[in-house]
Amino acid sequence: MRQLNTSTVILEEFYENTVPKYAILSHTWEDEEVSYQDMKDAITDVQSTKDKKGFQKIDGACVLARKGGFRHIWIDTFYLSDVANRETAPFVTTAWLTRDVDRHGLYNGPARRYSRWFTRGCKLQELLAPQLIEFYDERWDLIGMRSKLIDRLAFITMIDAAVLSDSRVVSEMSIATRMFWAARRETTRLEDQAYSLLGT
Repeated sequence: MRQLNTSTVILEEFYENTVPKYAILSHTWEDEEVSYQDMKDAITDVQSTKDKKGFQKIDGACVLARKGGFRHIWIDTFYLSDVANRETAPFVTTAWLTRDVDRHGLYNGPARRYSRWFTRGCKLQELLAPQLIEFYDERWDLIGMRSKLIDRLAFITMIDAAVLSDSRVVSEMSIATRMFWAARRETTRLEDQAYSLLGT
């Protein structure tokens, strides 16, 4: 598993039982995301990588993770093939809801349209699996923690509040219920819908 060192902003490789405690940046992709190749190129040309719009998101996530005591962070734009299993599950996920929410909630101002983060298939397991999720807006202002937003999240996602409160309850839910959660979310490819159910 490749993780980003939050101090050096350099990718490091870990194997099996050597994986340290880490944070996750959960986000929706936008223009100029920083890829694994970009991070490799940054070794010799760091400025071109930092000039990409997506680097500001990475930098903000690293600052936040360091403040939380995490030396490493997992960001999916670097490696789509890595899937965290339960033995290496993250302690905290930082959900960055970008510019489609206001600083007072999980929706976009008067339009009351909820962030597209809640519509993406791959975000289902990132909502349910971690012990702790913190939601931030574009300016990295804290919107709230999952534990404090249960009722609103249940309304938005149509996932039972008991499940959002304790991920261990997921195993007690029927396959049909879990499929319903996934069916309400958008995926780029059909197989991504199945991927979104891993760990749920």
